Amino acid sequence: MMVTDAYEEDVAIQVVANNTEFEFFIDFRDKLRSNPRLVSEYNQLKIDCKYLPHDEYRSIKSAFIESVLNES
Repeated sequence: MMVTDAYEEDVAIQVVANNTEFEFFIDFRDKLRSNPRLVSEYNQLKIDCKYLPHDEYRSIKSAFIESVLNES
């Protein structure tokens, strides 16, 4: 991760190597890009989980990502 004060909001960039088990993040990104409702739901999830322990937040976020990837 790199840290910068160049933006008013937190920004994170995720790099995914080709032909790895992490390519599902690209599918997830594409589904979010094509559906503003999913973006709103994902953002709300992150807000709602702000004060949860990290493991609990990751579990909830993973369930959301899996549900999005399993949508037709």
